[in-house]
Amino acid sequence: MQPSHPEPPELRKGWGPMPLLVTMTVVPLVVIGLIAMAVARIAWRRRPASLDRGHLRRLPDYRLQHSR
Repeated sequence: MQPSHPEPPELRKGWGPMPLLVTMTVVPLVVIGLIAMAVARIAWRRRPASLDRGHLRRLPDYRLQHSR
């Protein structure tokens, strides 16, 4: 009598523990990236109000002063 379903194929022996290693490397990097984005967003929301008024946008254009 044959089994009702075929046996799953074996993992390739050439990969070894590579899938686990890749997962253990990628997951912490993604978590670090998400935490960094959250910190940057909180810092951006708490920036000084003077930055909202455009003070940094009115810097002198040095290209005009040094043109021939």
